Amino acid sequence: MQVPPPFRDFVTTLAKRGRSLNHDLPDPTLPATVQKMLVIDDDLVQRTVISKIAKSLGYAVMAAATYAEAISCLREDNYDCIALDLSLGEHDGVEILRLLAEINCTAPIVVVSGYGERIINATVRVAKSLGLNVADALTKPLNLEELRYAFSQAQPARANSRRPRRDHDITVDVLRAAINAREIIPFFQPKVDLVTAEIVGCEALARWVSPTLGKISPHIFMALAERWGLMGSLTELLLDQSIEAYRLLREAPGGAVPVSVNVSASLLSDLSLPEKMEQILARHEIPASALILEITESVAMSNVQTATDILVRLRLKGIHVSIDDFGTGYSSLAALANMPFSELKIDQTFVKRCASDPDMAKIVNVCLQLAQQFNMKTVAEGIETIEVVKFLIDAGCDIGQGRFFSPAVDLPTFQSMLKNAPNRRLPLNATLRIAG
Repeated sequence: MQVPPPFRDFVTTLAKRGRSLNHDLPDPTLPATVQKMLVIDDDLVQRTVISKIAKSLGYAVMAAATYAEAISCLREDNYDCIALDLSLGEHDGVEILRLLAEINCTAPIVVVSGYGERIINATVRVAKSLGLNVADALTKPLNLEELRYAFSQAQPARANSRRPRRDHDITVDVLRAAINAREIIPFFQPKVDLVTAEIVGCEALARWVSPTLGKISPHIFMALAERWGLMGSLTELLLDQSIEAYRLLREAPGGAVPVSVNVSASLLSDLSLPEKMEQILARHEIPASALILEITESVAMSNVQTATDILVRLRLKGIHVSIDDFGTGYSSLAALANMPFSELKIDQTFVKRCASDPDMAKIVNVCLQLAQQFNMKTVAEGIETIEVVKFLIDAGCDIGQGRFFSPAVDLPTFQSMLKNAPNRRLPLNATLRIAG
């Protein structure tokens, strides 16, 4: 990456070009609550129009016409919203997106471009895979009302546009001690029959509230556990806790539903895993049908011979196995053909946008058709809207999971959910086919 010039050189360059510094630079006398927008566009007319719309909504605007100017702005200041054109002369907007991810930017990004819809949609997916917050994507020529709406939707106050980082407080000894002390516990997210709205299962998701560090994001501690070789012991802890939770639910008024647990790569390389699972189930007096082991295709294909051996023996013992995050790796079809999965779980990358993105819709439909050919149950994860629910029902998906139904909750809350839902049906319109 080209090293950007110091900010004072950037200002000097602007002055030499005859541009008014005050035209684009935020007024230093503005109160701290005024939100700042960075407009990155190499077209003078479009840059001016976008800036005027932003200013009319109360933003203090900085505009950048080139890649180098954009880098200078981003290195020197934080912004509450960013308008980004994908074409920047010799450079492109994806390079800017990588930089935004590098500096942990969480400001809403409005993508504007004259490229076709497929390229814009693909760019949005790249941005989201980098962990960026894409508020909207608009095509040129711009519809000014759509632009105004996009900026206004991105406008709620933000305390800080950079992510706080806490992983520097976590050492390998701290994480190991947390696992040994059983501080990391499962929360349960319901899996819902998309036709009846009945809760038919749940997924156990790891959560950690440290007595000293507070709430730690699973994205942080799971990555650290993988890095430090602790994922095996963490997975075993969650398996034991989840099976114990099933026993407690079974004895409670609301009853129990099958629980899904993610299996790490280290466990799937252990040929004794089927016996270990059998022993855990026997210790808690739980039937094998109560457990679903979720395995990502990348983990399954890392050692095909060993993984297939283990998966076949798990199925022989009555334990169901699900291929998780389906479609995100490079060996999806090989995994389906070679391994005895009983459930296919479509990755949320495709599910979240399947009702609005034609490309995502095609992928979801293909996944569902493949699962049907292999006589597998289908689960769509990451559902957040009623439009996605209706799309999945029409497409023939069996089970849904996501915040539309419920976030992951602790065991007492999940128990109350099962107990209080009539016939385990969530208070939703169970006849969405008719409603749609």
